[in-house]
Amino acid sequence: MVARQRAVHPAKKTPAAALRAWLGDWQRLITARDHYVGDLRTKGREARFVEPAYKGIDPIADKMNDWILEQGTRTQTCNTDALQAEVVNGPRRYETAT
Repeated sequence: MVARQRAVHPAKKTPAAALRAWLGDWQRLITARDHYVGDLRTKGREARFVEPAYKGIDPIADKMNDWILEQGTRTQTCNTDALQAEVVNGPRRYETAT
């Protein structure tokens, strides 16, 4: 997903910077999930998912979703809840994209 979206190049500087940052955040979340999978294989039940933090404090998904809220409802399917990326302990619940 991230690699395909990196092929998008907005014409204006501000949207381009926002897209690069947003995709960078997604990549950090994906990398954290990959580490969790590796830990599950080696540590079993002791494995813990550690969500990356923004400025070392707020979960990265919160930062990403704040940006989505600022954009309005036209980008709601970009919300991290839509992909359930941070859900690792239990079933994911997907909503229909509109």
